[in-house]
Amino acid sequence: MAANKFVTVATVQERFNLTNYTPELNLEEAKVTVADVNRPALQLHGFYEHFEPSRIQVIGNVEAAYISKKSDEEKQKASLSFFLMTFHVLFSVEARSLATFC
Repeated sequence: MAANKFVTVATVQERFNLTNYTPELNLEEAKVTVADVNRPALQLHGFYEHFEPSRIQVIGNVEAAYISKKSDEEKQKASLSFFLMTFHVLFSVEARSLATFC
């Protein structure tokens, strides 16, 4: 996507029939400016070199399965470091994928 082009997160949500679990955020104002997505499996393991936070972050079954195998302490460390990153958009394949982090 060119630097001056964007789509709103609301457009992505509508087009892919996604559920917004953060209704306090205005998805019409949030913009996606990078066409690439990131599956953050490596980031959940603590590797942030070359991490591009402007990409849409997608937590899928692989990431949820990985995190579910960790101890509570490891889950807390992984989720805290990941969610402290400033990224624009996070989608989860299923709501339970995000629940795995708790």
